Amino acid sequence: MNMANQVVDVSTFQQTIDWSQVKQDGIVGAMIRAGYGFGTVDNQYRVNVTGCENNGIPYGMYHYSYATNIEDAKKEAEFFINNAKGTSPSYPLAMDVEEASQAAMGKQALTAMILAFCDMVKAAGYQPMLYTNLNWATIILICLKLITQAFEFGLHNIIPL
Repeated sequence: MNMANQVVDVSTFQQTIDWSQVKQDGIVGAMIRAGYGFGTVDNQYRVNVTGCENNGIPYGMYHYSYATNIEDAKKEAEFFINNAKGTSPSYPLAMDVEEASQAAMGKQALTAMILAFCDMVKAAGYQPMLYTNLNWATIILICLKLITQAFEFGLHNIIPL
């Protein structure tokens, strides 16, 4: 697979990444998992941010969410925003939503939860984004409401490294 002009999705699952080689391969950016749940930082998060910054690779970050209500989504957003301090992302800060327990919430409740998370990210001065897969975007969520809230809509068309 030709990796040139791609944005990669990276987390602890890729272990140690040679970011110099990533740059040489023509990768144009990265979405880095910063953490997940109510307070877990991805083990490779800071290493991946440093790797991108040292090699001039633009990056954004995502938080894998387990929230199932607005209150928990706001707690996750607060953790994510605090976790992002000291970084300089060029790409958005995203909420990754794809848990079965979240789908069971129903479209209205899930959409409201996502908007609450993204509103907090935006209020903190970052560009928010929803990070999900095409099935969720077309079937589970109320996309029109999300799009009209004026934040970017990102799908998992970002390839894993």
